[in-house]
Amino acid sequence: MNTRAWTLKLAGLLCAALCMVSAAAADFDGMVNVGKGQLHAVKTGEGAATIVFEAGFASDLSTWRKVVPLVAGKAQLVTYSRAGYGKSPSRAQTLSMADSVAEFSELLAQLKVTGPVILVGHSYGGFLIRAFAASHPQQVAGMVFVDPADEGLETVLRGIDPVRLQQDQRMLVDNIPAKWQGDLQMIQSMLDAGKLPAMAALPDVPAVLITSVRARAGSDFYQETPEVIRIKRERHGAFINQFSNGAHLFTSRSGHAIQSQQPELVASAIDQVLASQVKP
Repeated sequence: MNTRAWTLKLAGLLCAALCMVSAAAADFDGMVNVGKGQLHAVKTGEGAATIVFEAGFASDLSTWRKVVPLVAGKAQLVTYSRAGYGKSPSRAQTLSMADSVAEFSELLAQLKVTGPVILVGHSYGGFLIRAFAASHPQQVAGMVFVDPADEGLETVLRGIDPVRLQQDQRMLVDNIPAKWQGDLQMIQSMLDAGKLPAMAALPDVPAVLITSVRARAGSDFYQETPEVIRIKRERHGAFINQFSNGAHLFTSRSGHAIQSQQPELVASAIDQVLASQVKP
């Protein structure tokens, strides 16, 4: 959601992707009962560590299809689609971030994932893994943020060029399918407020944040312009600095969907966090 206009262009491609993790290679590939609904999840691999992937807005578990093979064999892997995405049925009402985190927590319990996990979140998924880590600090061993959403970015941009920011927002609203408009409004309400719902401090675990710094001068999309990319990079740097064992990576080769355009970089970030779990 940081580069919201880039998300706009990619959302259709990501959601149309039908390539899922191969069922033949999965220990589990099916529906899991959580709360008042079901979630489609894939669990595969083995190892002391468990890596759990959280997709961004307008994306399902297939968004990780290029990353998963690169880390397969190194840990147990869990990918899933939130309610209303991929094969996971929608709920009667739009889920809040807290609702989605509650379903995520129950999913892990149902899949018998009991040990510490490494959380990997893209875009809005960055909000969700933060909320999970804040409420389940003892269950989190590391975090990887893939061009994560920043709740305060639009507040800054509103003070610089509110007209262009509103244009970005309108284009996103106009191009997102009706079935996801409720989710979009829920996320936008947090961006408008400039803050997430109150939560505890994040656990000080090994963390890596990857920022796309690819800009397009003269872009119709404000959040792709060099000025905004510079601000995003600075704010991402300030965020990752809260971790005593944190690393900030950059790429100009990929846009917002780094996991699709440069999956090896995401896998490298995961490897970096995995390496920190090995005791000397």
